[in-house]
Amino acid sequence: MRKLLHSLLLSAFALVVLGVIPGTAQQRNGTITGHVTDATKAVLKGAQVELQPSGQTAVTDDQGQYIISGVAPGRYKLMISAVGFAQYANNDVGVTSGGLVNVDATLQVEAHMEVIEVRAEREHGEV
Repeated sequence: MRKLLHSLLLSAFALVVLGVIPGTAQQRNGTITGHVTDATKAVLKGAQVELQPSGQTAVTDDQGQYIISGVAPGRYKLMISAVGFAQYANNDVGVTSGGLVNVDATLQVEAHMEVIEVRAEREHGEV
């Protein structure tokens, strides 16, 4: 009986150490990469990339590339912004355990429409 109990304990320990029992294996994080350009396909250096709700951030390099590593598996919203461009948002970025996800983005030039109206009157009428 004692030999059987010892064998069972040793087997259970081996299963836990090897990660065979569900829930004991380590969860591996994923990575999100991408390339950011404007509408003319010119690269956007220095664009801000943010992953929500995790709050992880990155900045595009000289080639418009970014990498966010160490992302826990799940669903995220990826937001990209650059001065003078409309913000890009992808509301459904899925990351799997150990997975690599590529999200390329094209930012559009932000259009500002301002109307300035100038009125003037002479103080004493026509001169």
